[in-house]
Amino acid sequence: VGAWAVEIRHDGAFEPQQYRLRLDGFGAVLHAGDADGVRWGLVTLGQLLRQYGRPPPAMEISDGPAVAVRGAMLDVSRDRVPTMPELFRMVDELARLKINHLQLYTEHTFAYAGHEAAWKGWSPLTPAEIRRLDKHCRTRGVELAANQNCFGHLASWLRLPEYAHLAETHGDWMFDVWPRSGPFSLCPTDPASLEFVDGLLEQHRRCTGDRQRAERITWQDLQRGAVGGGNVGHGERAPGAGPCDRRGPGRSTEDEKRSIKNAAIRTEGVGLETKG
Repeated sequence: VGAWAVEIRHDGAFEPQQYRLRLDGFGAVLHAGDADGVRWGLVTLGQLLRQYGRPPPAMEISDGPAVAVRGAMLDVSRDRVPTMPELFRMVDELARLKINHLQLYTEHTFAYAGHEAAWKGWSPLTPAEIRRLDKHCRTRGVELAANQNCFGHLASWLRLPEYAHLAETHGDWMFDVWPRSGPFSLCPTDPASLEFVDGLLEQHRRCTGDRQRAERITWQDLQRGAVGGGNVGHGERAPGAGPCDRRGPGRSTEDEKRSIKNAAIRTEGVGLETKG
């Protein structure tokens, strides 16, 4: 059992994220064409070791994604805002499920500079915390994408005097057959609405690294109401998440073999660990 080993082989014929895992009494051989293929192969191997122990039964698994981007969206505005340890735990669990894309749905629980009145008292996620989470996501093969509601569900902003002029209405209105009252969405015919949205997205975008672009909605999107979702938040985050470091330079992908080696090292804690 002590001599049971894992060998990783690069094979350029494999599609992105695809791998083949062969196990016998002597060890495992993992074939993949890129770092993500190695990562997901090791995740599968970790599942087998947790289920069967070492060595697991002899078998061969050929696997590849039917959908290249497999995402999850976590609402951090309508309920309690997760602490950093909890967010890290969630990312680790998503990686074990081979989820490779994460969005944190946000209304007013991000600490935007210059908009302190909107998030004061809501225990917002700070830019430094999002950068730290982005760095952790990268080590797990998960892409963290900025998500900020940009049209409706902004009552917590629009009730404040600083933003009241951006509201489409402060009176009574109908949502389908349900009567509503008070501010809810940005006014799509006011150019200041687009300027406001651009400012939020630019701050959010900078926290998720060079490979991420916050999707800039067009003026036509605002006019036809093509963006929105979620409800007004009521959350508060438990204390304890401190400041964190900025993300360093992005990883080069020119040397695919080096990428595969690094993926094997970074994935070891996810694919092979057991919960204690």
